[in-house]
Amino acid sequence: SLIVVRSALPETVDVGDVVTFQHRGATITHRIAAIDAASGTRVFTTKGDANAVADPEAVAFDGHVGLLVASVPGLGYALALLQWTGRPASFAVGLVIAVWALRRHRARPFPLAVRA
Repeated sequence: SLIVVRSALPETVDVGDVVTFQHRGATITHRIAAIDAASGTRVFTTKGDANAVADPEAVAFDGHVGLLVASVPGLGYALALLQWTGRPASFAVGLVIAVWALRRHRARPFPLAVRA
């Protein structure tokens, strides 16, 4: 899926929210399964929706966290394909779109005379 996130403070997210965060050099998008605030700072237990169990290590978000705003299932595959094929595919897609737009919106000849 392609996801859209907005920046949020860790204090504003709650159990059930889907968040994107950095952990050990990786960008992770998981749902918050539990929040522990007993130590004075909020520590989050996260779980991927496709995973049977929660992540083994709780995380504390420093600064901001990405909060899910929208999701488009399947679009991530198309974007990954474009990234994998790189510039040639991007150029080809752009060329096809440009040709289509020119053909669709080309100037139509103005009638010289109007017949009644």
